[in-house]
Amino acid sequence: MMRAPRQARAEETRRNVLDATLRVLARVGPHGVTHRAVAAEAGASVRATTYYFASRDELLDAALRHYAELAIARFDTIAVALDGPAAGAPE
Repeated sequence: MMRAPRQARAEETRRNVLDATLRVLARVGPHGVTHRAVAAEAGASVRATTYYFASRDELLDAALRHYAELAIARFDTIAVALDGPAAGAPE
């Protein structure tokens, strides 16, 4: 089996850490979000979490931005489903 390119694996790891941060945040609140808790949730090392996000605040900020991006994408999908293709868009 061929391995994914390094950059793709790195982005997947980063995204996995952000998703794990959101799960920890939902479960225990902001005060319970630590690099150790996120690493355990993500199945990653603490070193991996600190590689991408040096501080807890940086980790929380990135996770909340990630959540906002996911929400916007979901809303866009729903809007297209409700309204159909945008005016002038090829069908």
